[in-house]
Amino acid sequence: MRRRNTATVAIILFGIGAALADSPLPPPAVHRASSPNGKFTVVSDPNTGTKLVESGSGKQLCELPGWFRSIYVSNDGEHFATGYSGLNLVPLSTDDSLELIAFWKRCRKVESVPLRAIVPERSILQRTVSHYAWGNITGVDEKGRLVVTRIDGRVFRFNMSSGKTE
Repeated sequence: MRRRNTATVAIILFGIGAALADSPLPPPAVHRASSPNGKFTVVSDPNTGTKLVESGSGKQLCELPGWFRSIYVSNDGEHFATGYSGLNLVPLSTDDSLELIAFWKRCRKVESVPLRAIVPERSILQRTVSHYAWGNITGVDEKGRLVVTRIDGRVFRFNMSSGKTE
């Protein structure tokens, strides 16, 4: 009996987790992300665009139109990465060319990473209630690389300057 109750609780918790995973994202709002060393910040505002600034002085280094929900800033004040606005979920009908990550140098795109580069086979994707989970962007590591963890646990590390895997 105890084993059945444990299984029932596990099934209920899994179902709650799956339902929450497909919850609508909050509406666009001002988003700030800082470099690991705290010296640089990217501010993305749905009304005014995206700016790379020095954290201490507030000096603007560059700007570009558009808003980003997912931002990762390098320690060098030159580079940042933006992630797919749907975060860890992609639509069921998505094309494998969907841009998951963009790498920027002083607000100019230097590299684009499509879904197929991280998930070469659709069988890797995990179905949720209404989407596929592909994985997530963990952040910038101690060596200044962008760390991405695919849904099956495989880890990718991208050079923030080039956008290439290491």
